Amino acid sequence: MYFLDPLQLDAIKEAANIGAGHAATELANIARQEVMVDTPQVAVAKLSQILEPLLQAGQEVAGALINVLGDITGKIIFLVPHAGMVHDMAEGCGLQDRVDLKQDIFFGEASNRLTSAYVEAIANLLGMVVVSQPVGMAVALPQKVFEDFGLNLAEKKYVFSITNQFKFSERGSAFKGYFMFLPDQEALPAIVQALFGGR
Repeated sequence: MYFLDPLQLDAIKEAANIGAGHAATELANIARQEVMVDTPQVAVAKLSQILEPLLQAGQEVAGALINVLGDITGKIIFLVPHAGMVHDMAEGCGLQDRVDLKQDIFFGEASNRLTSAYVEAIANLLGMVVVSQPVGMAVALPQKVFEDFGLNLAEKKYVFSITNQFKFSERGSAFKGYFMFLPDQEALPAIVQALFGGR
């Protein structure tokens, strides 16, 4: 395990804040209205600890799996806490009455664009070349979503979790999104090196 000191964690929180702003801008482009985002909640913890509130709730989640490729590698899981929030996303974008719109297709497209915006902003901050590659999505209980993604909740691997609350200015609807970065072994030291130059 690679541990972060408070200064390093603060820097990563600032990077997450920049990423959240870019994700909100991308969502605003989809919705064609202003989107506000709260200050992200950032945590570095075991996957099971991050997901504990969702596991205890016993509700379905909508999840998307994205590979991270380039100078740093790993996986991103984007989660909306329960499937009904996908409707809130669609409603905020004024698409809830589209009979031809399937919520899973909308969520897949929106999650890809939000995650890409997040990754691009943080990569630019780090001075790295990083791209995101959508892999798949699922709507189910959290355990089943991660099982479908080939991930083990019991694994003692640490992840970055960034929680954002997005709110649409015109319709007032809001939703919470979880961005969870599961870094490959060398990714976290590379991020710290980029931020601090080895200090």
